[in-house]
Amino acid sequence: MDEVSRPPRWPWIGRVLTTLFACLAVMSGLFVFWRGLKAESARRPAPLFGEQTTLDWEGRKCAFTLERCADPGALRPGDLVIREGEVSPKVWRVARLETARLRLERPEPPGRRVWEVALDGETAAPRFILLSPAR
Repeated sequence: MDEVSRPPRWPWIGRVLTTLFACLAVMSGLFVFWRGLKAESARRPAPLFGEQTTLDWEGRKCAFTLERCADPGALRPGDLVIREGEVSPKVWRVARLETARLRLERPEPPGRRVWEVALDGETAAPRFILLSPAR
């Protein structure tokens, strides 16, 4: 009797494993894309210069217009600024500008909070955005 040749079983198993791996790779890519999209949609959009934004000042929400990036050495006492890159920006008022230091203040419930910023060339000074009250 002649033996009947049978095709090996591994091509079928290989095809199934390849399909499962491809599905896993596609699902992983979609998951990464979905997480990035979710994170971007949850982030507050950064307002552009000239736009109005609502910020907390003296215990209440006030409208401010974002003017421009402010050089710490060019600020004047009384200017209102926020620190660039903060997630929830806090409004600071320039109290005093000396040659090597910038003194910022903001009201808080028990009193005033003070922030001294060094303007020497050795340490990088934070970047600020100049504000003006919205009309």
